[in-house]
Amino acid sequence: MIAAVEGPRNRLLAYIASNLGFIAANKRYVAAMTDVVLNLRDAEGQLKFTYAEGADEILRPLIDMLREGQRDGVFGDFDPMLMAKSIRDAIDGTAGRAIQESDFDVRKYAAHLCRLFDLATSTQGE
Repeated sequence: MIAAVEGPRNRLLAYIASNLGFIAANKRYVAAMTDVVLNLRDAEGQLKFTYAEGADEILRPLIDMLREGQRDGVFGDFDPMLMAKSIRDAIDGTAGRAIQESDFDVRKYAAHLCRLFDLATSTQGE
């Protein structure tokens, strides 16, 4: 879905919307996976998954998308790594909120986050 979208700005918005759309459509699955990831332990009792594991794999495509947008003049001046972490934190935080708040409107929040990060990455104000 994301690769089929033209331009870094539209791909970024599709990335955010599709991640949150998955959360909205799969709340029970996301809740179960969150429990596993946060609590699974090895034979020695140590957490099996840590945040650092896989973080680069998750962030790299997003960082590349942000850098492309900066090269093309679509995005403004910001640190792509920090922006990617902010976007991922917002998406992952949405999963937690959707699990804990039964009336949380993920689709409405997705529109809010798309607008927020569209403004945060734009060249306006430079």
